[in-house]
Amino acid sequence: MSSTNRKVRPGNPDVYYTPHYCVHRLLEAVDLPGGVWLEAGAGHGSIIQATKQVRDDIVWSAYELREECRTALER
Repeated sequence: MSSTNRKVRPGNPDVYYTPHYCVHRLLEAVDLPGGVWLEAGAGHGSIIQATKQVRDDIVWSAYELREECRTALER
């Protein structure tokens, strides 16, 4: 993704949150297996939270480099 022509606050990394409705539409359209899923750039866990709203057969391994996001992922 590009932040071209977008207002990004100086000093903050480009952060792109995935809206829950996008995850829900993907899960409706694609038959993905349950099991262990990896979220390698988890951020605050938006994709994980959205998936948990509609699926209960997934165990997450989530990783995030930014320390300020890790607390949200521990829930």
